[in-house]
Amino acid sequence: AYTVSYQRARAEGLGVECKVGIAQRAERLIGVGLPALVLGAGPGGIVLQVVVAILAVLSTITVFQRFVHVYRVADQA
Repeated sequence: AYTVSYQRARAEGLGVECKVGIAQRAERLIGVGLPALVLGAGPGGIVLQVVVAILAVLSTITVFQRFVHVYRVADQA
C-alpha cells in the first residue's frame, strides 16, 4: 500500500499527474474500514485476512497501472 502512494508522489514530483489505478487511497481505506466496521474481524480474523489479501492484489495492479502510465507519459515528452 505504501508503494502506491509513493509512486504517485514520485510521479507528481516529476511533473506527471498520476491519478490512475483501481485501488487509490480512498478505495483502500474504505476496503479495510467498511468491512471491519460492519462485520468485525470475523471468526479467527478471516474477514480481515480476505480483505487484506484482496487489497494486496488490487494494490499490485495499481502499481503496474501507474508504472505504465508514467512510462507512457514520459516516453511522449
